[in-house]
Amino acid sequence: MGTTQSTLSKQLARLSRDAGGPLLTAGARGRPMTLTPLGVRLARELKTVLPNGSVDLEQGRTSA
Repeated sequence: MGTTQSTLSKQLARLSRDAGGPLLTAGARGRPMTLTPLGVRLARELKTVLPNGSVDLEQGRTSA
């Protein structure tokens, strides 16, 4: 991905703040994070503006 965990965490915190709330819920140890309802709504909106990428709403992952 080419970015550090610290940078990604800061970007996610900023995106969450700009979106008005948390976008992900932390999984228990060893379990994946999942999208919050707000995260799902944002992912749906992003899917319309990212035609070359995909948003997997079930897994909460994005890819280009």
